[in-house]
Amino acid sequence: MEKKKGTFTTIDGEKYTITGLTRMMIDRVSESVKMSWELEEKRPLPKRPTYTVSGEDVLGGEDAVYYHTKDTLETDEDIEAWAKYEAEQSELDARVYKQMMYQAFNCVEVPIEELKRYVVDQRDNHGIALPDPEKYMARVKRVFVEDKVIHNSEEEMMRLFSESLRVAGVIQDEEAAVALESFRDTQAEQSSEPAERQDTSESDSNS
Repeated sequence: MEKKKGTFTTIDGEKYTITGLTRMMIDRVSESVKMSWELEEKRPLPKRPTYTVSGEDVLGGEDAVYYHTKDTLETDEDIEAWAKYEAEQSELDARVYKQMMYQAFNCVEVPIEELKRYVVDQRDNHGIALPDPEKYMARVKRVFVEDKVIHNSEEEMMRLFSESLRVAGVIQDEEAAVALESFRDTQAEQSSEPAERQDTSESDSNS
């Protein structure tokens, strides 16, 4: 299936063809980061701490398990577990975010000849040595996109990410601004909600 394409206009008016960033690609990036975390680093995925409410206080008489929030922490053990969870989840989210942005960079089409000219310009005019794009295209392209397409701006980076989603049809035009904020806000606190019983299988993500 041919990928959908669109145009990204930089803040200085340059236009670049971009391919759409699909939900499947997003999911693949996220799963890849999680697999690396688990299989290569041998670290379990962050699990949101839970607490149990006695059956005496619950309708039906059975113990109920809930996910903690900052407002439900009571013991030193609760506080320590929550701090560990937040630190690990923040680290994982940052890794996913970084790889997602790299995926958005990959959506920008940059001819190899333009990359070669960029390497020469950086060497001759800025004293920056970059590798041969014929051998290290992904690395050079990443530097090029950061410099020439998003101008080392986080806001422009997020605009590129949003536009690549829009091109793929993942979001509509009016949803672009909302998508930017929601992707940044991966650490938004959830309200207290029932968790799965401890004697049942839990999902991989409790964040």
